[in-house]
Amino acid sequence: MNSLKRRQSQFRRAVRIRTHRDVEYRIGDRTLLLPPEHWLPTFQEAYPLYDRYFLDFLGRLADKVERLCVYDIGGNVGDTATAILSVAPDAKVVCVEGSEYFLAYLHRNVAGRDNVEVMEGFVTHRPGNWTLSSDGSTGHLVETADDVQDQAQHLTVADILGRGDRNAVRIWKSDTDGFDIPTVLGAFDDIAAACAIIWMEFDPLINTSGPEDVRALLDKIGELDRDVVLYDNFGHRMLHLPGREGVVVIEQLNRWLAIQANDGARRIGYFDLWVLPSELADLMCE
Repeated sequence: MNSLKRRQSQFRRAVRIRTHRDVEYRIGDRTLLLPPEHWLPTFQEAYPLYDRYFLDFLGRLADKVERLCVYDIGGNVGDTATAILSVAPDAKVVCVEGSEYFLAYLHRNVAGRDNVEVMEGFVTHRPGNWTLSSDGSTGHLVETADDVQDQAQHLTVADILGRGDRNAVRIWKSDTDGFDIPTVLGAFDDIAAACAIIWMEFDPLINTSGPEDVRALLDKIGELDRDVVLYDNFGHRMLHLPGREGVVVIEQLNRWLAIQANDGARRIGYFDLWVLPSELADLMCE
């Protein structure tokens, strides 16, 4: 998208926010309602593969397997679930979302879909007292004092894995703005045992734990007999390698992200990381 169109798109978003006007946005055969602040229309207009690049793969995967189940951690307004069901209509999707603001849109957008389950609550790397900080498009948790009243309901990974279709090919999809790395690390063995595919936002720069967790998660991934496929935050594939080789490259890319940030030129902000059996990685990268 050229700079003029980008400014026009951002202006339209600013008008929606000023006028408090929700957005009707088409995904597949559904028209979703998005909050005025939501960035999805702007991003997808600027970057056509953003939150769409995976659809071809999931459609072909759904054709090859008898059943497919996706745990959508950070379900937001149901946009990812709707996109998945546009190519895999028989899949089961378990949406996990704890924001009351987003839940109102999520319930509306998945209404009438028997194969979508909504779990209201947040999943984090450890129990605690959490509240949500949100910009109306996404949000992240902030730890609070014991006496704060608007604490979020805490769900465990075991709670989530206990739902959905246990006999399906299962996908753990995580997008929780800073909690993905510690949450996946904290329950990695359970997630990897239950789910053939781990799909997560991998952002070491806003990781809410420490750099030691980034290293520990990469070590865990390298020990699995699975491949890694990495995309940038615009939906362009960057690499497909066996796990041990892939994590070495990812470590170098993490340093590159830090260099961008230090120079004030952070265009690629994070990665989408997929960990999956080699035959499924080959299917994805056809």
